[in-house]
Amino acid sequence: MTGTIEVCESRQTHQKESDHSNIEDVKTGKQRKQRFDKEEIHRAALKLNRELAVVETSDIIQVDDELRNKMTQTAKENFISKYHPYDIVQLKGKYFNGYWQTRLQNGKIIRKADRKDLIDALYKMYSREDLTITDIFEEWLEWKCDRRNNKADTRKQHRRHFNKYVAGTKFSKIPLSKMTFEDCEDWAIETLKKYPMTAHSFNTAKIVVTGPLSYAVRTKILSRTPWVKEAIDYSRLLRSERSKPAEEVTFSEEELSDLMDALIRDYGRYHNSVSLGLAMNFSLGLRTGELAALKWSDIHGPKGRRSIFIQRQDVVDYVEDAVKADARAGYRELPISETGEELLEIIKRDQTVPSEWIFTDRKGNRRKKHAFMDKLRDLQRREFGLVKTKSNKNIRMTVCSELGEALGLAEAQRWLGHNQLSTTEKYYLKSRKNDAARRDFLRNTQIHSDLTLLKAQ
Repeated sequence: MTGTIEVCESRQTHQKESDHSNIEDVKTGKQRKQRFDKEEIHRAALKLNRELAVVETSDIIQVDDELRNKMTQTAKENFISKYHPYDIVQLKGKYFNGYWQTRLQNGKIIRKADRKDLIDALYKMYSREDLTITDIFEEWLEWKCDRRNNKADTRKQHRRHFNKYVAGTKFSKIPLSKMTFEDCEDWAIETLKKYPMTAHSFNTAKIVVTGPLSYAVRTKILSRTPWVKEAIDYSRLLRSERSKPAEEVTFSEEELSDLMDALIRDYGRYHNSVSLGLAMNFSLGLRTGELAALKWSDIHGPKGRRSIFIQRQDVVDYVEDAVKADARAGYRELPISETGEELLEIIKRDQTVPSEWIFTDRKGNRRKKHAFMDKLRDLQRREFGLVKTKSNKNIRMTVCSELGEALGLAEAQRWLGHNQLSTTEKYYLKSRKNDAARRDFLRNTQIHSDLTLLKAQ
C-alpha cells in the first residue's frame, strides 16, 4: 500500500528533559524546527488520516488491536515530530511533575499528564479533524472580506447573522468531518421556523454557513461540502415576497413638496449642505454613500446642461474609488436638473472653506453618509411629527418609479446603477399613478361602459 505506515517497535520518540534549557525553550517560544506552510500541514494530515482509516478498517492488513493502536500512535508521533516547531518536554519539579508540555504557535502552553494525550491533542489541532463551523468562521470571514474587498459593513453583517442564526445551536457544535447534508437541512428548517424569512433574506443569512463550508473544502479540511443544494429542502418554509403599497415606500407629490420646503428652510436656518444634498437627490436618486462622496470635479458640461459622474462611495470611515463593489453598472453619468444646478451654486457660494468635496461642514470636512441618513430621519420627525419615517432608499424608489413610468424600466435600471433589471423591477419600481389617473382609466374600460348601458335600460 502506498504510504504504508511503518512500525518501529524499538524506536522511542519520547524526549526526556535533560536540562533546564528545554523548559525555557518552551516558555520563551524558541523554535527548534522548521515552520511549515499551513496548507502543506493540512495536506499531510489529510493523507495520514486516509492511511489511518485504512489501517483501522482494512481486512487485508491483519493485525491485532494492540499493534494497530501502536501503528496509529507511531504515525502521529512521526507527524508531530516533523511538523510541530517546538520541543515537547517532560516537566520536573514541584508543579506538574511528570507532565508533558509544549508551546502552541499562538503562544499558549499546552500540557498533559500523559505523552500520548498530548500527541493526540496536537494531532487533532494540526489535522483539524474535530473543527466546527464556529472554529473556522473568523478565518473564513477574514479570507472572504480580504479576497472580495468587502467593506466593514459587510463584515459586521456576517458576524451579526452568525451570532443570531448559528452560534450556540446544535449545528454549530457538529465537527465538520461528521457533518451531513441532513444536519444542514435541519439547521435551515429550524432557523426558518424560528426566524421566518423570504428567499432573498435567507439567501443573505445562509452565507455564514455555506461560505465557511466551501472554505473548508478549499483549505482541504473537507473533501466536499455537506451543503448539497439539490438535496436540502426548506422552500416550503420561505415567506412570500410581499409588496408594500406605493404610498408606504415612495414619496407622494404632497410629501415631496412639503419635504423640499422643509429642507430649504433647514438650510436657511443651519447652512448645512446635507439638506440641499437631500433635496437634490430627489432628482438624482443616488445611494447615500455615493452622495456623500461627490466632488466638484465630478461635474461636467456647460451651465444648463451639466451632468455628474458617479465613480466613488463613502464606506463608513473612508471613501473608496469604486462603486457597487466595482461593478460596471455602478459607474454612470446623470444629468443635473435645473433646480439641482441652482442648489449646487448655493452650496459652492456658501462653502466657507474651499474643498474638493461638495458636501462639507463649516471647517471643510467632508460630510459622511450617516449625516444624510440622520438628517432625513430627524427632519421628518421634527417637521411632520412622524414616528415611522422614510429613508434614502425610499427616495431612490420614488426616482425609479417616476423614471420607469416616463422612460421605461431599462433607463430606471441604468439610472440607479443596478446590475440586474430584476432588482429594479422587483424592489424599486412602484406604480405612482395618482387616483385621478386611475379613475380616468377605469372610466374608460369596457366593463364600465357596459354598466352604463345597463343603467340606461
